[in-house]
Amino acid sequence: MPRGGPDIGALLKPDEVREWRSLTVENPKSKPTAAEAAALKEKKAAEKKGKDLLLKKVVERINDASIKKDKIKKALDKAAAEAPSEEVPRPFWLDPPSGTRDFEPAEMKVRNWLFDHMRQTAKEFGFKEYDAPVLEHVELYERKAGEEISQQMYCFTDKEGARVTLRPEMTPSLARMVLNLTNLATGEVRAALPLKWFSIPQCWRFETTQRARTVSQTFRVDGVGREYIYPPARHRRDGRVDGVAWMPSSEHGYVDRDGAC
Repeated sequence: MPRGGPDIGALLKPDEVREWRSLTVENPKSKPTAAEAAALKEKKAAEKKGKDLLLKKVVERINDASIKKDKIKKALDKAAAEAPSEEVPRPFWLDPPSGTRDFEPAEMKVRNWLFDHMRQTAKEFGFKEYDAPVLEHVELYERKAGEEISQQMYCFTDKEGARVTLRPEMTPSLARMVLNLTNLATGEVRAALPLKWFSIPQCWRFETTQRARTVSQTFRVDGVGREYIYPPARHRRDGRVDGVAWMPSSEHGYVDRDGAC
């Protein structure tokens, strides 16, 4: 027997070390966002639960009252850290396509909470929710930004031969919907003005997601038919549109009245 007591590492089985290692959750290298922190907290809780169960089994198997549970835990940590990597090559299809991301349950909970408050606030200011197809004609975006924009979109030709794309933004879709309410000959809009609409659309761009742009959905409020809803900078902005933009943020501690973080 070694001087400091039995060699606990030698008592551990390889499958126990592998399971211990598989349960370990790595800490992030940078400060996580609120959603990432919530997801990490949930993963850490699952890690603790799994390791507690495994540690109990190992203690019962070793069945040596002279070896404390904490020492067995430290031996498992050390053995797992020193064990050779058995990672297999990661298939590319396990990662979401460029410009997209996954939302695990903890992140979905945060996102749904935020979107619910956005919807509630917009409705309190008299805005109505709208949506549009996720597929749009490529030409709709080329009319706005030129043919170069197609390099940033998920474009393909459908079975009818039409060039379509996953929408990269919502403004052209909104313009198309408003034009469909308009008499193109007279310019008369067949709806009561101003149109006060809002949406939380999901959009896709072919790009590598950055830390500040990991969410493919945006909260937007749109007003059509009142020239001062989007006025020149020298004019006072419409208080209702400003209010919608500010209220969900300031109410829940994101920004102050001046928009400072």
